[in-house]
Amino acid sequence: MILREDVQLKFYVMKKLFVLIVLIAGIVWGAEAQSKEITFEQTKEWKKVLKKAKKEKKLIFIDCYTSWCGPCRKENPHLVEIYKKYKDKDLLMISVSMDTDEKAWRKAVKEDGLEWIQACDLQGADGKAVRAYRVTGIPHIFVLDGNNKIIGEKLKGQELDDLLAKYLK
Repeated sequence: MILREDVQLKFYVMKKLFVLIVLIAGIVWGAEAQSKEITFEQTKEWKKVLKKAKKEKKLIFIDCYTSWCGPCRKENPHLVEIYKKYKDKDLLMISVSMDTDEKAWRKAVKEDGLEWIQACDLQGADGKAVRAYRVTGIPHIFVLDGNNKIIGEKLKGQELDDLLAKYLK
């Protein structure tokens, strides 16, 4: 069966998003969850969050970074501002760390005040999310619309603000 190129691309993106969701569902979650040691058993709860995000047409913001990346850490205060501005609106934020050192990752989350969902499989560049999304540099931000379509990638600063303002009026 031959599919149109745009259909093939949509299928490819959805397949990769599914891999990322499965990965995130099985790893350590957000700042609150870190102290509770949430594990693989919480996958049902994560699916509910994503289902609600899709139903309510929320944007999904995915930030790939590491604790040792200078540009990533420099961008974090801006991400904190974004979170505070849009947390009660239609934005679901997720940060996926490419760290291999859990202690360094948790320290960076705490020091930088990253209060949204945090995930790390401690596999670094070999992590499933990194390979699935072909993340070749960090920071790497994806913004997905309510239908899980990528509407922005590799954005930061004003460019990121403009995209979010456009969709989150």
